[in-house]
Amino acid sequence: MDAFEELAEYGQIDTQGYELFVARTLRAARSRGYPPPDGAGRWRIEHAQDVVQELFVTKGSALTLSLLEATSLDSLERLVTTIVQNFLADSAKSTEVGKLRSRLEGLMASDERFVEVGKDRWALADGPTDASSHDFTALARTARGVRGVRLNLPLNTGGPTSRPNVEALLAVAHAVIGHADGAVRGQELTRAVAARFGLLPQHSVPLPGPEETATAIEAPGPGPADTVVGHSAAGDLFQELTIEERRALACAADELTASKMADVLGRGRRQATAILDRAREKVRLATTDEEHGSVVSELVTLIMLWNGKASSDSSSTDGESATTVAAEARSDR
Repeated sequence: MDAFEELAEYGQIDTQGYELFVARTLRAARSRGYPPPDGAGRWRIEHAQDVVQELFVTKGSALTLSLLEATSLDSLERLVTTIVQNFLADSAKSTEVGKLRSRLEGLMASDERFVEVGKDRWALADGPTDASSHDFTALARTARGVRGVRLNLPLNTGGPTSRPNVEALLAVAHAVIGHADGAVRGQELTRAVAARFGLLPQHSVPLPGPEETATAIEAPGPGPADTVVGHSAAGDLFQELTIEERRALACAADELTASKMADVLGRGRRQATAILDRAREKVRLATTDEEHGSVVSELVTLIMLWNGKASSDSSSTDGESATTVAAEARSDR
């Protein structure tokens, strides 16, 4: 008995119908580039089962009534596919990545450098419009190669996007599409942009290999690089670093061994090294080759001043002390 015969016999979804929903959910989620739940590396059948259960609870009896319109197995499969795709799309809109996608696509739609291809792909106005064959890993690695741009977080939930954030988002999107050699799905493009700015769970983002970290991609934009970076790049970058990242960089500046750095951070050696690597990657991505040396020099000064204050006053550990240290450092110059 197939899913259609089962529906006709019992008047409701049973084993075959449920399996049809799970299979179509898994296929749609993978083919349309929806991020796996909880930052998992890949959609698995249990993820699809969770989505189907949520769909059943949300739609209730209305779902069964809509399925009863099917006249054959083929029509039932088409109906299930449509229902699943719409449910995934609606669910994605409520996530942070979904909100970023709406923002990013709105910005691209008003920028003459980008064109929408079909319903869910974006290309460059002067580039190829055939579907790109690049997967998320390749797109994310391209995005991580864009340097000298920074996103001021958190993004505002209402009103227009600030000019620096507009330029940062579009610079990365332009680079990703340009290196994709074709039109990129909006969902995949958004995930790559989100990965560049640290908006995805770290374990779900492919790390760049040695060949990628050595090559910087020039960020295109209407103005020079310092339009986005600004004259206080080190101060802004200092604010973006976590407490542990600042302490790790302070240890590196003092040329402490990995074991001693681990003791300072209260972490294992691998974790401490990973924190330091993450901090260095943030610095690399936030600067261009031309300004890297001067920004790093100023950043180290800020961190060492902050680290001295943090050691003497345990209550001064984040935003307030960071602002104070940055102001003192500027007044010293």
